[in-house]
Amino acid sequence: WSSDVCSSDLWCPTQGSDWQMVSSSRDKTLRVWSFTEGKSVQKIKLPSSGKGRGNASSSFVCCVWLDEHRILASGENGELVLANLDTVGRKEKEGVKVDLLHKEHFKALFSIGVSRGVVYSVGQDRIVPAFDLGARRLLYSLPTLNGFAYSLASNPVDPSIIALGAGDGIVRIWRTAAKQLFDVRQVKLNQSKVMSLAWHPDREGLLGFGTDEGRVGWFDAFTNKTNVSFSNFQHRSGVYSCTWGPPISGEGGLCLYSVGDGRLVQHNTNNSSFVDLFSKPEHKTANKPNVSQSVWRLVAETTFLLLGLEIGRAHV
Repeated sequence: WSSDVCSSDLWCPTQGSDWQMVSSSRDKTLRVWSFTEGKSVQKIKLPSSGKGRGNASSSFVCCVWLDEHRILASGENGELVLANLDTVGRKEKEGVKVDLLHKEHFKALFSIGVSRGVVYSVGQDRIVPAFDLGARRLLYSLPTLNGFAYSLASNPVDPSIIALGAGDGIVRIWRTAAKQLFDVRQVKLNQSKVMSLAWHPDREGLLGFGTDEGRVGWFDAFTNKTNVSFSNFQHRSGVYSCTWGPPISGEGGLCLYSVGDGRLVQHNTNNSSFVDLFSKPEHKTANKPNVSQSVWRLVAETTFLLLGLEIGRAHV
């Protein structure tokens, strides 16, 4: 018997003189069971990949009996492995040969399917890799979303690069012109929804964002390190608009502007400081506007700020 919870079991697709079944367990083993003998006749220890990126102590292990001699299974950190039961030409002490096919998942792998020689797997990270068993190569790795898509922005320097904000707190940077199919980098912010995105017009990789919890931040989308910075200001509600423009208050380079709870706020990305513009004496009006949208535009070497108001008006 297994020393831990049995997570999956399947019958052998080919029936010989005996019916056989394979089971997988969280103890990182596969066991082949004989119907005739009524017991386990073979134990396969899945290879350990060291510390890995997942939680090895409680990994879910799934398996698929591919044909008479081959079983597909998940590893302790989301790897896809292939166990070959055919021991012809190998010494008995060598046991079952287990090959690593790919490490595309960085969390537990929950499901494996095979169609026309291509293996598809789905994991907790919601990535769907497609692996060609015959050619022993990865065809592609399809990223999916764990929430609604709330924002989309193309890079002004290279429009083939797209940033996508979703309800799972992840910003995805998709290089649509890359040779690799679905070349997508994921940047985890927090558990909030990414409601707005804005690329810096001059600095190719700098991306500003706003969340449903009122946070405003920015990061370099083209570095491998996670370098997310947040402004010292937080709106009381969601940030539905982000844009880059010259400073209205103070001096320096371009600032990030956010709109939320009727406020227009200027953020300095160098030191995370902010200016709540319509609260400043020099920008106060008789009736403080409730801003719903802001857009900076350069027209004939003159920069204009277009404001959309909740009352249905637009101001320039």
